[in-house]
Amino acid sequence: MSQLDVLAIQRFAADLRRLRAVAGIRSYRALAKLAHYSHTGLAEAAAGRTLP
Repeated sequence: MSQLDVLAIQRFAADLRRLRAVAGIRSYRALAKLAHYSHTGLAEAAAGRTLP
């Protein structure tokens, strides 16, 4: 994975965390229900470990 890929994933993770906070969503379980996506996948993406 290139340095640009790593930076893109880190930026995506930061954006996801910021958007969740701005939306007032307190947990990844709540976000998962709204997004129809797994809470584990969202939490891993927000941590910068994986992409959804």
